[in-house]
Amino acid sequence: MEKHSRKHNKPPRRDVLLDRVVSFAEGGLSESDLRPAGHRGAAGLLLDVVLYGAGIIDGDVAQEIFTWQLPQFQELQSVLRAFLRGVVAMATTRGRRLPQVTVGQLTFKVGTRRRESGDVYVITFPTGAAADVVLFQVVQLLQTTGAGRLQGCAAADCPKIFAKTGRREFCSANCQSRVYMRVLRQRERERNLRRLHGKTTRKGRG
Repeated sequence: MEKHSRKHNKPPRRDVLLDRVVSFAEGGLSESDLRPAGHRGAAGLLLDVVLYGAGIIDGDVAQEIFTWQLPQFQELQSVLRAFLRGVVAMATTRGRRLPQVTVGQLTFKVGTRRRESGDVYVITFPTGAAADVVLFQVVQLLQTTGAGRLQGCAAADCPKIFAKTGRREFCSANCQSRVYMRVLRQRERERNLRRLHGKTTRKGRG
């Protein structure tokens, strides 16, 4: 079987990884998105989440993820979308039920291996639990980057969320353009009404 190790690659920045996770959760998904060349695509993203998360994985999670079919990716995508949107909704709605994800039987060993940052825990998992490892690592990713970076799209008709950077307010350029055009049309209507009102007033005075 083809090896999918990335241990020699430079780890991605945590904020960049979070942005990719949110884009995966909110995006469309087809067979062509799963395993394109060069470790890109959904499978490559999930492998990055697993390998560069807070814990070290004891087991070949790559082997399991790279055998997944589209429905398994879509199921994980749906769980992540609901959870991440729930995190955003919780921050903006008082008394809302806390969002949750459920993971299976993961075993944690602490202090058995070291990284430059110090001792870390090692996660072992039974066969078929790769999705649980991904979900756990995403939760840890939110803790390290800050869940406050998750924002809802400023477009009132869009339910999507995104990982905020800078002054960004929209989940996509399409939403930003749509809202901008809507504002322009509204301003144009208001100018036309003022012109019409001005002409009517002048005629009445004459």
